[in-house]
Amino acid sequence: TALMTYPQVRQLESAVAFNEGDALFSSWRLAWVAHILPRDPFNLFNANIFYPERGTLALSDAMIVPALMTAPLIWAGVPQLLAYNLLFLSGFALSGAAMFLLVRSLTGSVPAGLFAGFIFAFLPYRFMHYAHLELQMSHWMPLCLWALHRTIEKGRIRDGLLTGLFLALQCLSSWYYGIFLSTFMVPVAAALLVSEGAERAKAAIRSLAVGAVLASLLIVPMAVPYFAAREHVGERPEHEIRFYSAAPRNY
Repeated sequence: TALMTYPQVRQLESAVAFNEGDALFSSWRLAWVAHILPRDPFNLFNANIFYPERGTLALSDAMIVPALMTAPLIWAGVPQLLAYNLLFLSGFALSGAAMFLLVRSLTGSVPAGLFAGFIFAFLPYRFMHYAHLELQMSHWMPLCLWALHRTIEKGRIRDGLLTGLFLALQCLSSWYYGIFLSTFMVPVAAALLVSEGAERAKAAIRSLAVGAVLASLLIVPMAVPYFAAREHVGERPEHEIRFYSAAPRNY
């Protein structure tokens, strides 16, 4: 990661990504969560931006889980930009490690896992979104799929809970990826269940249902402020959605 993102590692306390606006905004989001949690957690989404407007943290991705990852560093006095950059770089490394785990478990091959992990960690897509911290936080997706495969193979409740937990952690790290992953999981799980016998599929469905309950308990309370923000500020205009949506040539 240090090599592929060089010279970022040389300026961890003094510089952020090329697009400074988004990166500094992300640094503020991390700092706000670390600031408010020990003081007044029930006002988490009433951030100190656009005062006196309320619910302003829900005007963008709150990145709750990444913020919780950096909060101990900020509480310990680690400079804010250093905490941001350590988290930012961890997104590359953790994503690669998670994909390695998934592919090795599916193939039994360490080289295949290393190759897949390297590709997933350093996709050109990541560098196109270098300033978007939440889009580096993709490591929960391979872990969720890893747990899904284990749940369908073994039917254990604990694997179903892990599937739900990793899905929730992805949603609370990046709402974009959480929505993508939730949409992706439905046909993948259905295809895997069809390939199993009736008894194994029944046990897997039960375990996945328990995991879905856990995911809902973690996600829904954090989603409520976004529905309120949607009612207040509306949605992107259709022409922007069309402009930013993928077209066939993008694939």
